[in-house]
Amino acid sequence: MTVMLAVRAASRAASRSEARNMSSLRTFARSFEPHPTPMPATGPLHKGDWGRIVKTRAQQAAFYFPGLAVLLGWPLAASYVLNEHVGQF
Repeated sequence: MTVMLAVRAASRAASRSEARNMSSLRTFARSFEPHPTPMPATGPLHKGDWGRIVKTRAQQAAFYFPGLAVLLGWPLAASYVLNEHVGQF
C-alpha cells in the first residue's frame, strides 16, 4: 500500500516538473517574438507643461512644509508651553 502511494506521489511530482519545464520553455520561445505593436523609432518632441508642473509642485509644497514644521517642531512648541511647569500640571 505504501509503495503504491510512493509511486503515485513520484509520478505526480514528475508530471508537475514536466509542466513547469514546458511553461518555462514556452516563455523562453515567446521572448524571441516581436512585439505586436512596435513603438515608432522617432516622433515629434512634446513641450513640457510647465504651468501644470509648477502648480502641482506649489500645491504639494503648501501641504508638505507646514506638515513638516508641525511634525518636527512640536517638541519646541511643547517646551515653550510647559516652560518648566512639568510637575505642576
